[in-house]
Amino acid sequence: MHTYLLTTPQKEAQLRASEQAQLLTAQLYPFEVTTIDAARSLKSFIKSGFNEKMLIWLPEFDHCTIPAQNALLKIFEEPTHNVSFLLTAESVEGVLETVRSRAQMVKTATVHIKNDLATEFVHGTQRERLQICSQIHSKDSAEEFLKRVLSELSQGNQSKKLDAAVQTYSAIKQNGNVVLHLTHLISKFESI
Repeated sequence: MHTYLLTTPQKEAQLRASEQAQLLTAQLYPFEVTTIDAARSLKSFIKSGFNEKMLIWLPEFDHCTIPAQNALLKIFEEPTHNVSFLLTAESVEGVLETVRSRAQMVKTATVHIKNDLATEFVHGTQRERLQICSQIHSKDSAEEFLKRVLSELSQGNQSKKLDAAVQTYSAIKQNGNVVLHLTHLISKFESI
């Protein structure tokens, strides 16, 4: 699947798009499409091809006209080398069923973890990390927390910690034990 649909409040869309690009290890490229002319421009742009992975973010896709959504169906169903799409919308009701059927729904956690907890985890002591992790019990909140930790780690030169956090995120995403994997991450951070 190379087309993703994410329902999120518009004020959080930029953050969510950045997180998705990071997860896909792709360059984020916002492209506003609300009219059929903009849809045609996007189709021409994609034909140029890309050497690096690109995540083309279509914000406020639920405000896109029906003709524009229909014009984009073909590019959503036929993969283009190194190109993925992220459609963000406040509600799926504004997105055509034919578009939804070609997109993978991206689930966001309902529990919001503050960025300062991720910062504290990255830069804190082992005791502080254990205290933070003791508050995280569900898979959704662990994934949300680790996305923020990944974002924090990507801003510095901490590649070993970033690798450890990515491995932990993947393990939890594959239905791993939240407490076990977070505790293991803390021990990895201590040894780095």
